[in-house]
Amino acid sequence: MKTYIHYTFMLVLAALFIQACSESKANSENSISKKAIPVRVMKLEKQNWNSEVKASGSITSDDETLLSFKTGGIISEILVSEGDYIRKGQLLARLDLTEINASVNQAKLAHAKALRDYERVQRLKLEDAATLEQEENTKTGLDLAVQQLQVAQFNLQHSEIRSAQNGYVLKKLANPGQISGPGTPVFQTISSNSSAWKLRVGVTDREWALIKEGDLAFIHSDLISDEKIQSKVIKKSRTADLRGGSFTVDLAIPSSLLKKAGLGMIASATITPSTKENCWMIPYEALLDSDKGNGYVFTLGKDQKVQKIKVKTGKLDHDKIQVLEGLENQTSIVVSGSAYLKDGSEVSIIQ
Repeated sequence: MKTYIHYTFMLVLAALFIQACSESKANSENSISKKAIPVRVMKLEKQNWNSEVKASGSITSDDETLLSFKTGGIISEILVSEGDYIRKGQLLARLDLTEINASVNQAKLAHAKALRDYERVQRLKLEDAATLEQEENTKTGLDLAVQQLQVAQFNLQHSEIRSAQNGYVLKKLANPGQISGPGTPVFQTISSNSSAWKLRVGVTDREWALIKEGDLAFIHSDLISDEKIQSKVIKKSRTADLRGGSFTVDLAIPSSLLKKAGLGMIASATITPSTKENCWMIPYEALLDSDKGNGYVFTLGKDQKVQKIKVKTGKLDHDKIQVLEGLENQTSIVVSGSAYLKDGSEVSIIQ
């Protein structure tokens, strides 16, 4: 009987031990499952992305001209105003010619005297009454008088300002009665040739590298047109602006808009680079703590644990964002469930 009781007791102990082990294993499995955070992941692959470049700038021109008098004097007349259309050769302003005419008359009198002296010496030479030195001196005097007369007449000719090209008066920098020095600007003009007008926009160095001359662009300004106007890239700067650090790109202004546009007018542009950029595109929701082109993402590492990595971001394209740097040597990224993660969190992947 004792043997039977002992045997029964041992069976009960074995059953209790097996049950305890099963419960311990179940609890351990439940603990693990509770510790792993369910997330969705995406395989990382670079792709060629044709991103649009959005920029703004002002209408400008390289064909601006500053017009001035060659000589100094008192301005007698200003014949045009700012904004006036001007034609090549048109008279724009003139100086008071009192002093200049006097200089011309003096030069004429000096030339006439030099000519008489030279002719007199020539007659005396025929009578052997003049020396070779006298002949040479009078010839030199006549030559000098001729040059001085030409200078005076040239100054008279340039005592007025005429337009160098068809265009517009941008600025009038002087008024009648004002004393103008030689070379002091009186007018700032611009050519009416549409090829001289352009929209100059600023872009980043990365955007500048993608853009090529001839790339398609669209210009928009509420002051010019309600619609976007097709254009193209006509020039790229080769150096950065020292003040802002950005590069500049020039876009053509169509001739149909020339009369509506004005220098300094602000407009925006959308440029479609012909060069595609090789980068990562990730869902925007996968990005954490985004600020000034930087952010963080979780990548899937070994042992189903995640790693928090800093990345450099680019442009936003609908629900995706461009990642420029930081994902090198990574294979997968967490695209949902990131809000519950921290660096080193254990995860379980869900489909």
